[in-house]
Amino acid sequence: MSVVRVTCALIRKDDLYLVVQRPPHKAEALKWEFPGGKVEAGESDDVCIVREIREELGIAINLHGRLRLSSFRTADRTILLLPFLATLGAGTIVLHEHCALKWVGVEELGKLDLSATDRDLLPLLREAGLEEQAWWSSSPRP
Repeated sequence: MSVVRVTCALIRKDDLYLVVQRPPHKAEALKWEFPGGKVEAGESDDVCIVREIREELGIAINLHGRLRLSSFRTADRTILLLPFLATLGAGTIVLHEHCALKWVGVEELGKLDLSATDRDLLPLLREAGLEEQAWWSSSPRP
């Protein structure tokens, strides 16, 4: 069984998080997810998430930390999901791979038809108590 490392960005603006909708022709069609993608050979997790967001959304992001990793098993592989806490950087969002985007609060996230791996992040997001912290307004990590 193969192991795939996948990064995602929990991009926050005010009290809302950015989610994007998968296109109809891809696996998990029309499910909502946090943007991100697979770590390439020789690539660090931090570099991967910055690259993926630039490729998928056309923007830069500021990284502020990470939640603990989540794992998800399918019939033929294990996905290690590496969630990064982020805020918007330079640029204007342009959807290059997704068909829609939404800014939603934590409670609304639970009501969306999220991909299975991203649904596993909701308890981590709540556990982290991010609603009471000011991580999104602090200086980005170098």
